[in-house]
Amino acid sequence: MFQIVSSGLLKKRAEAIEELYHLIVDIEEIFGCFVSLIEWDNDKSKDELQKEGGERLLEFLRKFKKNRIYFSTDTLCKLQLFADSIYSCTIDFSFALRMKLDGECPRDFTKQWVEANENYQKEIPKIRETIENEFRSLLCDEKI
Repeated sequence: MFQIVSSGLLKKRAEAIEELYHLIVDIEEIFGCFVSLIEWDNDKSKDELQKEGGERLLEFLRKFKKNRIYFSTDTLCKLQLFADSIYSCTIDFSFALRMKLDGECPRDFTKQWVEANENYQKEIPKIRETIENEFRSLLCDEKI
């Protein structure tokens, strides 16, 4: 009986890991485009990317909250760090962009954009890699 219950919980944990990881990848790509200094004609606007990224981040936070029971405190901290870092890397540029879209002329707009891009490229891939390693460890340790 214990093996059946344990097996079911491990399956749910694996599903939670998969779902959260897919969102992490989507969020990283969307916000990466948002802060990117390269813009192509057919790309979504910065405003669209900001809204889409925000929606995905909110979805991540909801699913993260619902699945907390399957993870250790250390893993939870790494997942929270991802969300917090997305926010901290993009917030200044987000505000500056909002001001610009509202017709104001934010001071140092380009500087904020460049800093957001640099901080994002420096921080987010490292955090994602840490989460990937954590998820691999959880999946391998449990022999799922």
